[in-house]
Amino acid sequence: MVYAKIEDNIVIGISVEKQPDWQEVPDNVVSGMIKNEDGTFSNPPKQFKVEIARLRLNRSHRLLETDWMGNSDVTMPTEWKTYRQSLRDITNGLTTVADVESVTWPTKPE
Repeated sequence: MVYAKIEDNIVIGISVEKQPDWQEVPDNVVSGMIKNEDGTFSNPPKQFKVEIARLRLNRSHRLLETDWMGNSDVTMPTEWKTYRQSLRDITNGLTTVADVESVTWPTKPE
């Protein structure tokens, strides 16, 4: 059995031990889920600001992997410059969650 603390229909805590004012919930319920009017649980709707932040974090990681090419003793080939610029431009024009989810990452040169 799993128990959840629920405030304003949002699961804010999970425990395997019964706590005062905690409700028994299905085993697959996790913190952050929403309790629906019918008693079921679902994930909250995605928010643009969260999804774009995740995308930027992923982009930053990809750029960091190639930062060494910017050293003064390395000549960066054109395909790598294009790849890195494509990464920097990847958020241009994104305004919705659907836009973020439809991003296609540029192919990393060999």
